[in-house]
Amino acid sequence: VSTVIFAYAFLAFFHRFPGAQHYLEKVLRIEGLPGVDMLILVLAYSVGTILNLFIFWKVFARDFPGISLVSFKRTFLQTAFASLVMGLVAYGVLVALGPLLELSTFWGVLAHGLSAGLAGLLAGLTTLRLLHNEELENLRVALRHKFWKSSVVAPEQREL
Repeated sequence: VSTVIFAYAFLAFFHRFPGAQHYLEKVLRIEGLPGVDMLILVLAYSVGTILNLFIFWKVFARDFPGISLVSFKRTFLQTAFASLVMGLVAYGVLVALGPLLELSTFWGVLAHGLSAGLAGLLAGLTTLRLLHNEELENLRVALRHKFWKSSVVAPEQREL
């Protein structure tokens, strides 16, 4: 709901004050491109998501008073750093493979995006592994028990 409200408010603001929209276009270097209103919708989505984060955090803190933001600091910093590494690696792969692939065909674009996405994902997982991320380790253990053979707990043998 907040995203829709922000979308309406931002669109109304940018239509009422064209100088603000022109400034945003100039900063992002997208002057003269059609569809800048879509960018405003993306901005509204981002602001709405951040607002929802704070609202949900307040509700969560009210329901679970013993948990504070400090307890999530390590996980947040590890995830933020891994996200930065993922983005940089994916961008690097996009730049490196751009001249090598035919980007005017479906398969070229698919290979370009897929290779960058997989490289970014691998870099993020490696970063989290090097940082000894507890959540990644929990996921690894859970998947191992789910899909690979683990010891079976059998009931005691009784005589009939």
